[in-house]
Amino acid sequence: MAKLNIPEYLKRGLHLVTDFSKKQKNGLIQQLVSLEIGVSRKELQESFCKELKIDLSQSNALVDLIFSFSISDELSVKTEDFAADLVETIKNKKDHTLKSYLIKMIQSSKGESLVALVKGSFIIGDRENIYRESKIYTDIRPIYTNPNSNELKILGHSALFNLKVSYVKSADEGQRKNIFLALDREDLKKLKEEIVRAENKASLVKKTYSNKPFISQ
Repeated sequence: MAKLNIPEYLKRGLHLVTDFSKKQKNGLIQQLVSLEIGVSRKELQESFCKELKIDLSQSNALVDLIFSFSISDELSVKTEDFAADLVETIKNKKDHTLKSYLIKMIQSSKGESLVALVKGSFIIGDRENIYRESKIYTDIRPIYTNPNSNELKILGHSALFNLKVSYVKSADEGQRKNIFLALDREDLKKLKEEIVRAENKASLVKKTYSNKPFISQ
């Protein structure tokens, strides 16, 4: 019986690696050891898709598995024992070939590039109310004459905007929540200005600390 409780979402990555050809397995190790520091999760996933000939969903499962390797260090679990638990979780029998490959994968994932990416992702994700997406709905509302007017006419119109923001309470929570905010044209202008200012700040920080890579998701 496995010592560690391996989450279901990691098993997909394990099964994927199990079914890899020899060429794919060697290619994966090569990518892990040659990874440049500062690469984002998205760039890593796209690279796996291209080099290993897998789709984006499979690549995402593979990255999740690789990120989980950091658990062994945090729990002070030996690499050999962690690999054995992974094998036992999906096969319920000893598989020395797969175990040896997983050990090689785990060891190849301990370079500075992946450590920086994993820790950076955890820092970014370890917050509450994480933004997922947004949409602005635009409504045109006619402005009519007063009720006591002799003739009902449209005097003009107003443009109304409603901002829908989707978010999750935490990175581990999949259920999205929505909040709607009423905006006017001046609000849109201010929102745009704040976004540009935030981007400029990020560029300044990146330039100021150019001697260190900029870690993003």
